[in-house]
Amino acid sequence: MEGIGAGDAVTFFKIRRTCLQMVRDRGYVVSEDDLHMTLDEFRDQFGDNPSREQLAFIAAKEDDSEQRVTVMFVSDEKPSAQTTKRILSTMQEQSLHHAILITRGPQTNNFKLAMENLSGDYRIELFREQELVVNITEHDLVPRHEVLTPEGKRQLLDRYKIKDSQLPRIQYADAVARYYGLRRGDVVRIIRRSETAGRYVTYRLCV
Repeated sequence: MEGIGAGDAVTFFKIRRTCLQMVRDRGYVVSEDDLHMTLDEFRDQFGDNPSREQLAFIAAKEDDSEQRVTVMFVSDEKPSAQTTKRILSTMQEQSLHHAILITRGPQTNNFKLAMENLSGDYRIELFREQELVVNITEHDLVPRHEVLTPEGKRQLLDRYKIKDSQLPRIQYADAVARYYGLRRGDVVRIIRRSETAGRYVTYRLCV
């Protein structure tokens, strides 16, 4: 499916809301006004025909304001080398090293490779617009996920006297793993509702 049409304010409203929720769920500070913005307020701020560039925002970690992420909407229908240069220039100007890029349609192999080549100095995550129209973590069948800190992971492994390789696994490319920005080696706590125990907790290693 292709990217969203130029004047689809309703869909852009939904996508931006999911992006705000996603960075909040990763521990970044997002204003309540932005999180709970109504469609009418969105139209007042961005208009009925919002440009993708307008929808970008930057958020800082709640426990470390030096850690910032930018969410950028790529307007090019087929991102190219020029797109990569423009993104890199924007990140350098704003002293940013982590970006979540929202593209209109499927990313070409060349664009993905260009983003991977930046991975030494920058962290780039790629999503398609259509993936973010709905927040998948709000589905009833998706349990609550909490990413452990490095210290939390160490304490878990010490408590059970195991290696992380002995934990059940979650794939790096899993949709929920991508939502939470999991990296290989991260451990996530998964909390499910249980009719007998109240809640059931498991841990998974991102691979």
